[in-house]
Amino acid sequence: MKSKLFIAIALIASVAMMTSCGSTSSLSKTTNSAAYTSGSSAGTALYSLYNAYKANGKVDLTNMTNIASTVTLISAVQNIKGAKVGSGTYSDFTKGLVASQLGLNNLVTTNTASTVTSSLLNTLGASNVASSATSVASNAASIATSLGTIFSAFSK
Repeated sequence: MKSKLFIAIALIASVAMMTSCGSTSSLSKTTNSAAYTSGSSAGTALYSLYNAYKANGKVDLTNMTNIASTVTLISAVQNIKGAKVGSGTYSDFTKGLVASQLGLNNLVTTNTASTVTSSLLNTLGASNVASSATSVASNAASIATSLGTIFSAFSK
């Protein structure tokens, strides 16, 4: 009787360990990657900038909060520069966008995240856009125009 109980407990423990290990490894590939973190940071920065845009009708890049959000956004996009559509890096970045405030507020969905990511890479991933406050100030007009284009891709 004791041996049957021991075998049953061992079997349950091994099944529990196998299923938890499998789910942990698949989660860690998505939620702990640098691209996912960059996507989440970009989403938070975009959400802040979008709120400023909605409140003022424009993105005021003389405002320090907006400059800081823009620097964060550019830095996050630079982290995945060169990522190809469909790659793990690209996919993790889009998942980070959806998991951020953008996704939580239904501005970006799994269906629109790839479009937003492509727009970010095409406009802010350029090598001539440096991630510094000085660069944001000197490129304010083109960055504001790019942000307006990206905001138009958001779900309403």
